[in-house]
Amino acid sequence: MKFSQCMIVKNEEKNIEKALSWGKGVVDEQIVVDTGSTDKTVEIAEKMGATVYHFEWIKDFSAAKNFALEKCTGDWIAFLDADEYFEEDVAKRLRGMLESLNKRYNVVVTSLANLDADGRILEVVQQSRLFRNVPYLRFKGAIHENITSANDKAPVEIYVANQNFTIFHTGYAFKDRNDEMSIRKAKRNKEIILKKIEENPDDAMNYYYLYDVCSLEEDYEKAVEYAKKGIETNQRVPQKLFLERECYDKVLKGLHQIIVNKKKKEKIDEFKEYYNKAIKLYPDYPDYYLWYGDLLSDIEEYEESVKIFELLLNKLILNNEFEGVVLGQLDIIYYKLVYAYNKLGNVQNVVKYAVQYIQINKYGKEIILTSLISAFLQNNTTEQQVFEFLSKIYDMKSAKDFIFVLRCAKGAVPDSFADYLIKNMPDNLKKLIDEEQ
Repeated sequence: MKFSQCMIVKNEEKNIEKALSWGKGVVDEQIVVDTGSTDKTVEIAEKMGATVYHFEWIKDFSAAKNFALEKCTGDWIAFLDADEYFEEDVAKRLRGMLESLNKRYNVVVTSLANLDADGRILEVVQQSRLFRNVPYLRFKGAIHENITSANDKAPVEIYVANQNFTIFHTGYAFKDRNDEMSIRKAKRNKEIILKKIEENPDDAMNYYYLYDVCSLEEDYEKAVEYAKKGIETNQRVPQKLFLERECYDKVLKGLHQIIVNKKKKEKIDEFKEYYNKAIKLYPDYPDYYLWYGDLLSDIEEYEESVKIFELLLNKLILNNEFEGVVLGQLDIIYYKLVYAYNKLGNVQNVVKYAVQYIQINKYGKEIILTSLISAFLQNNTTEQQVFEFLSKIYDMKSAKDFIFVLRCAKGAVPDSFADYLIKNMPDNLKKLIDEEQ
């Protein structure tokens, strides 16, 4: 089997080396199509041994990508963007996986994890970046391009590899999705998508993308309308794998915004209706539970909220392959659980979930550690006992850990543990603490 790596690029000098590095020793050829770089992208790619072609940009991603496909000679193609990569151990397993596939499969879907600036996962989605090099598989769509089959007799046959072969995407790490450029781009895309809907009202993907545009414009009612249209159209004319599931997610996310931010509580019943439909169809998709639990917390239905969040955590424990934004929202889930159990007067569960959280992320959301310290002190735990307990998690001789715990202790009610820490701090930390104060 011959294996090609392929990408289109423009001004990617910061990413191109990493983008090509994962393929070294894995693929048989590396094809880079440049669409007009003015930086050192081409120079770096050629230095790394890639074959570079040039394509004049005509505002059509599919045209550029299909030009790139024509240059590939492999049996399979990995078509990742310049800000996407496989980790080394995963890349080494790709060839074996592809060679083992039944011949009927022509597209492989993997998980794609969007990372923030600190390398933490914001969300996990599914993308088709691996496919056979056959003439009928080509990209379609000037924007939001997808790999499709141009041959009715040879449809797209998908093998789902999921998180066994996760792609990491750094493109959101330094981007503000609500910046002025993103908004201008969204408005431009909206005009293009609306025109495409006029041409083909049965393409559910266009309604899916219109949700994103309207959401960026904070027109959530219109966004929800388009997501519902995506569900309806996809049920009538089935299209992209998982599209219906993702449109349900967008309906719930949009309704959440309308109810909480726009103060339209009359939409709660509609939210619950779509939530029940969604979990009946896709019971293991975690984001549905995230939006519902968060909504219940925001409208102060705490008893129901904790039930949903606990159900969500159990699903995450039982299912080690999951998607959506939930991984990037663990801070919120645990905070809402701790807050709700505080409101319900259930100290045992405040402690339970606060401890679970700081064991996962001990430098995370400070209010959770503050709530834990408060719960201990309000239930006759001595300051010495609190110190001994936290010393199992934090190195209290370390300036970083000591200062973090002290900062959280100052917000606790009562604040006696902060006084205890200051009184008993090691001499080598006193100067640092004075500077912190």
